[in-house]
Amino acid sequence: MTGRDRDRTYADALNAEQKGKTDDPCSFNEVIQLQRVDPPQVKGLRRGELLALRVRTQNNVTSLICIRIDNKKYLGSVAFSNVGKLIQCIKKGRKYNIVVDAVAGTAVQIEINDA
Repeated sequence: MTGRDRDRTYADALNAEQKGKTDDPCSFNEVIQLQRVDPPQVKGLRRGELLALRVRTQNNVTSLICIRIDNKKYLGSVAFSNVGKLIQCIKKGRKYNIVVDAVAGTAVQIEINDA
């Protein structure tokens, strides 16, 4: 195999890897730990359980919260580097799947994926 063939093979592999990625700024695949979790709401929470996100504005501060679907109660706050972009996408009508990834004591990790 010549150097040129090796370079082409590497480029083909890189292009194949990039095909699965999207340029959509509203596409999310994140695993994050919830902040300010409400401990009583963790009781009975199981891995794989579906949750919901809600944009909340209080005192001119907009935040993203996670609620339980079964009782519609606050579970915790969502905070990560792209939360502002996620809030904008939700406000524009974009839908996401929110799933409990892990529960340990009162620590809750969720996965956010495109619906």
